[in-house]
Amino acid sequence: MWRWVLPDSPTALEGPESTQGKCSSSAALHAGRRRNANECCGAYGHGLTWDEMQWLARWCFVRGVNLLYPHAFYYSIRGPRWDERPPDVGPHSPWWGRYREYADVCRRLSWLNTDSQHVCELAILTPSSNLPWRAAKVCFQNQRDFNYLEERELLERSKIGADDIQIAGMTYRALIVEHALDPATRAPWTRSRAQDG
Repeated sequence: MWRWVLPDSPTALEGPESTQGKCSSSAALHAGRRRNANECCGAYGHGLTWDEMQWLARWCFVRGVNLLYPHAFYYSIRGPRWDERPPDVGPHSPWWGRYREYADVCRRLSWLNTDSQHVCELAILTPSSNLPWRAAKVCFQNQRDFNYLEERELLERSKIGADDIQIAGMTYRALIVEHALDPATRAPWTRSRAQDG
């Protein structure tokens, strides 16, 4: 939303907003939820182009999103609705005649992301308050899929083995830690290393 993520811009891979798609898909996966959603296009302005709208959908799908809410469809854009988080992606948009083409692609990619088996061996550890984007950027640039794994989920719900971390049907063989660990997260790792030692 709000043109925070744009094509041909560092914002697609850098900064806190660049983590949105992987945030929802990782959370849904680890919580055992079938769907995760993204409200895209909202407040991108009346100048949102057909190409930008398609790019935003692909940006979400590559990150594992499997349900899009294109914002918004208005019966009317008269009066104050003109400025109510535009654009109108519905009948008042210049590309309305091509919307079915867009919706069909989104439907197929949503189905693919929903009912396919996600295979990924890489996780990026994250606190619950924010998501690291620097490690994610490197993963995207090198076409390495990953999921965000919250510290709480690592400690409370994961099975940590000698060679992997297992949670919600996923087996992670590598864990990237970009930030300083919370003391509560660090303690079990420290004890484990001392016992192995």
